[in-house]
Amino acid sequence: MRFLREATREPSQIERAKERSIFYTIIADLIITALQLLVAALTGSLTMLSESIRCILMDTVEIYSYWMLRGVHRGRMHHFQFGIGKIEQFAWMIFGTSLFLSGLWLTAHVFQSVFEYQPAPSPVGLAFAAFVNAINFLINILSFYAILSASDQKESDIFRAQRRSRGLKTLTSAILQVTLTIAAISSDPVVAKVMDGIGALLVAAIMVVTGGAMMARALPDLLDAPLSGTSFERIMAAIAATAGATMDISAIRTRRSGRFPQVEITLSHIHTGSVAELQERIRELRRAIADLDEQIELSVVIADEKK
Repeated sequence: MRFLREATREPSQIERAKERSIFYTIIADLIITALQLLVAALTGSLTMLSESIRCILMDTVEIYSYWMLRGVHRGRMHHFQFGIGKIEQFAWMIFGTSLFLSGLWLTAHVFQSVFEYQPAPSPVGLAFAAFVNAINFLINILSFYAILSASDQKESDIFRAQRRSRGLKTLTSAILQVTLTIAAISSDPVVAKVMDGIGALLVAAIMVVTGGAMMARALPDLLDAPLSGTSFERIMAAIAATAGATMDISAIRTRRSGRFPQVEITLSHIHTGSVAELQERIRELRRAIADLDEQIELSVVIADEKK
């Protein structure tokens, strides 16, 4: 089966604006990542090494998200009858694991360079690194503004993730600008090395936290874990408040697909009477769940109780 089908619709002007805002930021990110790799290789800056590795992994996430967003906007994934939540979470699991392990490796590399007393990067090299990071900071600000300008209340999960990622990038580059500038203007090589190491450890910590959060979000969905106790209790309370309460319910199963909870209710037709009464009972359950949360995807199954 083909992963992407032929386009079934044309994207709207708002959707095209969202795609353009992400596309131009990806191009800018790829250029600045190449510069960061070059600076890391020439100067030996640990901060630039950490940031370039993080950017490579996050650029991969952005390219994948952009590809998914274009597919959604053109109706190429409607053949997935249960949505694309599993596809998204599987990708987040891979990217999150990569970020987490890379962050741990960078942390070990920073401490190794400190204990082995490797020489600090030259002031000229650190100044060049600070200059490249300043360009990256400016790109992040402009990109974040472009994505915010294209935002609306009906934006998808993919676009919302892009906005959060860009905000984090902007904050990170701002902090790194401070550490790199101090390292570049310092006349003491020890101070320069310490500030460069602090910047690298900061990036590594962000990678570990971000990667861990991505894995923690993806794993329950991949394993079809039930909704949390609080969410399940709210659903049960909404069902119990209906006229039929829970007397005719033989089973309830829950899981999450992305940010959309999924609930499956199995009804026993023995307690519901005629077909008309059964249909009214199903409508009653759908109203109760929709009043609780319109994002919940409800499925109602009629139990086959024949022996």
